[in-house]
Amino acid sequence: MKKVIYLIALLFLSVSVQAQLISSISSQKCFGGTDEELNPSIVKTADGGYAMACWAISTNGDLTANKGSYDIWVTKLNSVGVITWQKSYCGSGRDQSFKIIQLKNGGFLVSGHTLSNDGDISGLHAAQDGLLMKIDPNGVLIWTKCYGGTGEDELFSVNETTDGKFIAVGYTNSADGQVTGNHGMKDLWIIKTDSNGKLLWQKCYGGTLDDMAYATCLATSVNNFFVVGTTASSNGNLTANKGGFDAWMLKIDSSGAILNSINNGGAADDAWRDVIATNDAGCATIGDTKSNSVDVSGNHGAQDIWCGKYNSTYTFSWGVCIGGTASEIGSTIIQLSDNSYSICGYGNSTDLDFLGTHGANDAIIGLVSQTGVLSGTKCYGGGFSEVSSCLVNDGGSAGIGTYTMVCTTGSNNLDVSGNHGANDIWFVKLSVALGMVHPSHFNEVKVYPTPINSELNIETDFESFNYSLMDINGKNLVENAQHFNKSLTIQCGDMKPGIYVLTLEHDGNKAIYRIVKQ
Repeated sequence: MKKVIYLIALLFLSVSVQAQLISSISSQKCFGGTDEELNPSIVKTADGGYAMACWAISTNGDLTANKGSYDIWVTKLNSVGVITWQKSYCGSGRDQSFKIIQLKNGGFLVSGHTLSNDGDISGLHAAQDGLLMKIDPNGVLIWTKCYGGTGEDELFSVNETTDGKFIAVGYTNSADGQVTGNHGMKDLWIIKTDSNGKLLWQKCYGGTLDDMAYATCLATSVNNFFVVGTTASSNGNLTANKGGFDAWMLKIDSSGAILNSINNGGAADDAWRDVIATNDAGCATIGDTKSNSVDVSGNHGAQDIWCGKYNSTYTFSWGVCIGGTASEIGSTIIQLSDNSYSICGYGNSTDLDFLGTHGANDAIIGLVSQTGVLSGTKCYGGGFSEVSSCLVNDGGSAGIGTYTMVCTTGSNNLDVSGNHGANDIWFVKLSVALGMVHPSHFNEVKVYPTPINSELNIETDFESFNYSLMDINGKNLVENAQHFNKSLTIQCGDMKPGIYVLTLEHDGNKAIYRIVKQ
């Protein structure tokens, strides 16, 4: 009877961890001061480092100045996260960034909004303008430009075109100043500028209800763009609505003409928040959904992360809900070499797809197959809240890789240390693995028995190799130990029953083994 109970428990353990990534935090840092730093965006730079933009109020810690209310704070980091320069920009009003990109000339462009008309900002139309800010590689401000009318205008995302111009997307409820063609309430808004920020054209998209764009990317076809966001309209540029807000995907050409438009969702609210062009000339998206009908199935409760795929003819191929019984939001999607996807977001569920949460909102990463099957997730954070996650790929491939993640954190325990006070920007370098990865280099390697009890045996034809052993929570039991023999026995008698990960490295190759301990 005890054996039966054990087998049931082991089966339950295997099922419960199947949806967990096995990962470790290689390094982590908090950036900020004793006041608030929020909503980071990060880009991997050509020199192997990173650039980050966020909102900041602090005047101490890692910051040296504040011009009033929220400034846009940009930091340049080297490959291990050391600040090489940092600077606060804008004026005495509230200024907030949403996206930073590196330009072909090595400088940076930041999109967001401004309520200032002093300091680094001039030309505010009224209320809140969309903002673009160009910075040279050393942080010297080249120009800032305000875009909009007398209403509320926002630029959430920006992209550089192949000929050095800029496409920025967001929303507007203006109908004057630089804005024409508003359909009513908030319209999805796209602008194009030259390299000096001069407005070349602007267009409003949507209907008589609220419509917004959150992200854009260059399509595989030259100078066409994907734009994603959300819409409540069923007229104007929309012909139907599935209920509430729909997730909306547009493809436009270099003049802003709509090439394709499709809205997906269910009876509740749905949104796309990031988009990437995929290897098959389609696009992949991530966002969130409260629906469980029409285009959406498998919602776990409340609000789920929702990933979607459009094929080369812009038909909605699949959507997958990722979540628990509370609420999650998806923020970043990356395509890997095997056409699967790394995703990033945040949420506060403690069940179903999210095990091992730390408290309040956690930052979340996951892997989704090219056919929309969730391979695994992992939660990161402390006892307070981690939100607004953003992920960059440092070498992620199929099922294993290294990533850098940034988010806002109010924590200073568990995974997080070094918080300066209030909310900081949390910079985390991750090593992530899923299941088993066995390159042909390791065809002759034997790892046994399965499951293990008191000993784990490794037999190779290598004269030496390195090995690491970690538990399911990413805690290293043995880290990068070098062994000068063709065989190795690891004593496991003191290890608790559960799932472990063995990593072997030889001659620049790496293999990962999923180990079950009785």
